[in-house]
Amino acid sequence: IVTDELSNEVKKLGAATADKREKLRKIAEYVRERIRYVAVEVGNGRWEPRSAAATLFDKYGDCKDKVTLMRAMLEVEGIPSCMALANTSFFVHTDLPSPFQFNHAIVAIPVSALESTASLEGAIAGGWLFFDPTDEVNPLGALPIQLQGNYVLVAGKADSILVQLPYAKPDENRRTYEADIVVESTAAMSANVRIMDCGVYSNYVRYYARTTVKEKQVESLRKSFAALLGDCSILDYQTGENNDSIWTTFNVNAPQGARMNNSMMLVRPNIFQKEDFPSFAKSIRRYPIWFGGPHRIETKINVRIPGGWRLQDEALPSAKSACKNVARLEYEISAKAHAVHFRSLYEKSGELLEPSDYETVRMFGREMRAYNKLTFILNSK
Repeated sequence: IVTDELSNEVKKLGAATADKREKLRKIAEYVRERIRYVAVEVGNGRWEPRSAAATLFDKYGDCKDKVTLMRAMLEVEGIPSCMALANTSFFVHTDLPSPFQFNHAIVAIPVSALESTASLEGAIAGGWLFFDPTDEVNPLGALPIQLQGNYVLVAGKADSILVQLPYAKPDENRRTYEADIVVESTAAMSANVRIMDCGVYSNYVRYYARTTVKEKQVESLRKSFAALLGDCSILDYQTGENNDSIWTTFNVNAPQGARMNNSMMLVRPNIFQKEDFPSFAKSIRRYPIWFGGPHRIETKINVRIPGGWRLQDEALPSAKSACKNVARLEYEISAKAHAVHFRSLYEKSGELLEPSDYETVRMFGREMRAYNKLTFILNSK
């Protein structure tokens, strides 16, 4: 129901333009940024949204409240819309007709209602433009990673239909790690690091940088590297933006970044590798397998070896492995003079694998776990 107060608020937002797409953008930003996301799920509130007027007055609401408010505001501007039910936790089973599969609500706008859809393609599917007004990170035209590729139920006036949301391409969600590492004969390690994020990754990093004080960002990084390098410090932390990407640079100092063992020193070439790949220990699989949203991670690391030390083995590992069209891994370690060079690429398409592909997944998992534990050994001359 559109009240006078709601109508007046919308007219203030769109007073300067007659372009429906610009009005849509302003309403989307208003509901996303000025209406706090607060889940009030008591009694009927678990299922039934509050009135748009109540959410506007209180300036807070849960997902279905924010969707209801946004739809009422769009109605003032003559822009049709529907609620779409979604799931942020697991993939919707298309052969199981049940409302209990859904735990989230977003907005669906028919593309036919807009004059132009340029730069909005990342959130368009089945003739609908989708927007999540609870997501503070991604603007109109982008979808949160946890929704990409999943099915939503568009609750239209005629019949409700399942629509599969679009995937971003892996190279549209990419992160690049670069580091120049110096290892001392005492096992101390220092690294000059640069991290570049593009696509949806950059949206999340940009939001994190904007909403988190610098001291907390640095401490979070320190804890992350400490899990692999032990006690360490982060120095010269800086961030910046360049077109659609955001970069972070800093230095890491770890007094015992390598591990000493008598006359040997153990060095992990990939100081960014933290997450472990699941073991998939069961003999059979009953449900589809998902590796997560689409993205690409490239790593380029140069390690300088201290004087008086040499590589134990001249034959250094490299591998190329793929899990059908869903994931691929490539890495190579090479040595020249007093330096070791590590290069890797890990890419996921974000698609599902069927239970019948389980053995392929298990084999790929063994490759991933070996990759995560890569270590080269230095011997004292």
